[in-house]
Amino acid sequence: MTVRLPLLWHIQGDRGSPLVLLHGWGMHAGLWGAFAGRLADQHRLWMADLPGHGQNRADALWELDELVEQLVHAVDEPAHWMGWSLGGAIAIRAARLFPERVKSVVMCCATPRFREDTGGWPGMSDVLLQRFSGQLQQDYHVCMRRFLALQTWGLEHAGLLAAELERGTGDLAPGPMSLASGLHVLEASDLREDLLHLPQAVLAIYGSRDRVVSPLLHDVLGGQPWQIATRLVQGAGHMPFASHPDETLAMVSAFLASQDAAMSNVGWYPPGRCHEQR
Repeated sequence: MTVRLPLLWHIQGDRGSPLVLLHGWGMHAGLWGAFAGRLADQHRLWMADLPGHGQNRADALWELDELVEQLVHAVDEPAHWMGWSLGGAIAIRAARLFPERVKSVVMCCATPRFREDTGGWPGMSDVLLQRFSGQLQQDYHVCMRRFLALQTWGLEHAGLLAAELERGTGDLAPGPMSLASGLHVLEASDLREDLLHLPQAVLAIYGSRDRVVSPLLHDVLGGQPWQIATRLVQGAGHMPFASHPDETLAMVSAFLASQDAAMSNVGWYPPGRCHEQR
């Protein structure tokens, strides 16, 4: 019997199509901040605090597929899914396993494979991943401080922004079991085949100065055989929705509006099914 994972949802907005927002490793739904408020003018937002994160203090170990299944079944209607960093990987897997529940995917500084490989995939080095893992076991606060510094690298007033993010996590620091589970997904998951075969439309947004997820993915995923819609936010690091909110919002809003317009012409049908079969 599957153990029910503790999930905590923040619902915002009462107009437009539903949009699920997923935070990244070590963070929480509050990270979306004012950006979520602006999205809520156009969409009904479902923002999750994953187990042990944010206001969800019920720490738990989890596997990617069991987390995805429970997230999907908690949202009571088909929705667009947008994930930042690790949240983007979760959104990819949700779209692959439950295409009838995920209308489209927005990946914000996310990748189907975080780890680099011998084939030249632009991922994070084993050295850096192992450093995170070791620091996580030795000193959580040192680990998160380094991670936040990477997220804000290259931005104006980067030190101040990283310190503000660290203060923001404060008492909302994630639980060790869920933190370790997320790190395992970063280290071990390879969702490239999932992403390559998604029937849904996908938008991938990257920051030109990102040191966590390579901006080279803008060209990789936009080319053959992927042909995914990609956008590059010039001057942004790992958090373009925080450092360049106007530009990022315009990209997301235009993409979702185009998807909603296309779906309104024929109604919503699970991808891969003929309309006549519904």
